[in-house]
Amino acid sequence: MFRRSILAGLTLPAIARAQAEFPSHSLRMIVPFAAGGSADVVARITALGMQEALRQPVVVENRGGSGGVIGSEAALAAAPDGYTFIFHTLSSAVLNAGLYRNLSFDVRRAFAPLVLIGTLPNIVMVNPRLPIRTLQELIARMRAEPGRITYASSGAGTPLRISRRICWQAAPVRWPRMCPIADPGQPSRTSSPGRST
Repeated sequence: MFRRSILAGLTLPAIARAQAEFPSHSLRMIVPFAAGGSADVVARITALGMQEALRQPVVVENRGGSGGVIGSEAALAAAPDGYTFIFHTLSSAVLNAGLYRNLSFDVRRAFAPLVLIGTLPNIVMVNPRLPIRTLQELIARMRAEPGRITYASSGAGTPLRISRRICWQAAPVRWPRMCPIADPGQPSRTSSPGRST
């Protein structure tokens, strides 16, 4: 559900024509992740397009934390006047519904998906100083050196972590050690240079 905010942007011009007073002031786009990550970058590009179409500012507000839960709660607490919307991703909308037992809301009922604006692939990358050029070579290295390879992750329950589990289950090897990213909204960096994959 990378979806809610953008269809709002695409349908607002029609509303604006039907009701000349809307939007009469700036709109608020909540991004439930830290500034600088992939969701934030895509949200800001989208906000620029919406500003042009609506002729009103679209203010991007980053409310990161708890895998998108904090931003979701902020969006739900906003007045239901059409001026605040959320830029959900797969993890903040879809995965959270199955990962968190005590959410203060049911994501399936709380938000209406409007449009998919993009997809972001997960990519396996290695430190260029390592003599690894293919996934098969990485798996062979992990088997030869169990427990010595590390990887960067944005945390438990994120698409990166789930993709990693699927990958390593398909090729039975000892799972590499995770180096959590200090700020999951930022691009992946690890604390173990030279051995990191």
